[in-house]
Amino acid sequence: LAPPGRALLAGREPGAARRHGLWIESELPLVPCSLSGLFQGFHLSVEVIRPRSLKPAEAQQKATATDQVVGFGLVAFSLVLFVYYTVWIVILPFIDSDHGIHQYFLPREYAVIIPVVAGLLLLLFIGIFIAIVMWKNRKPAKKLD
Repeated sequence: LAPPGRALLAGREPGAARRHGLWIESELPLVPCSLSGLFQGFHLSVEVIRPRSLKPAEAQQKATATDQVVGFGLVAFSLVLFVYYTVWIVILPFIDSDHGIHQYFLPREYAVIIPVVAGLLLLLFIGIFIAIVMWKNRKPAKKLD
């Protein structure tokens, strides 16, 4: 097998790569596996050393109680918002306008205005985030003499 952190490529004959030292370097911890096959009359045998998990399954962090409560709250909020908007847009037009349920909903023009404004704000924040990341990762310009 290849030394840790390397993959061994073999050519026409078994052991050719070992004799010629064809190695591919890697920074990750690796585990062995192998693959061989025939490709257009050329026998290719590859020993690949795959990255192993950096953390054992037992050591990976699980969601804390706070994470679970926050996740549940976000799902509940999304569900309430979806039901409210669906009732507002789909069901209210079929209920008489003098019915008392209409007092719990905004006027119908807001059904378009609010999602459009929310979408524009989302695009704005995504653009700002991308601009900040690009600004922080920029490389200094080369000086021409």
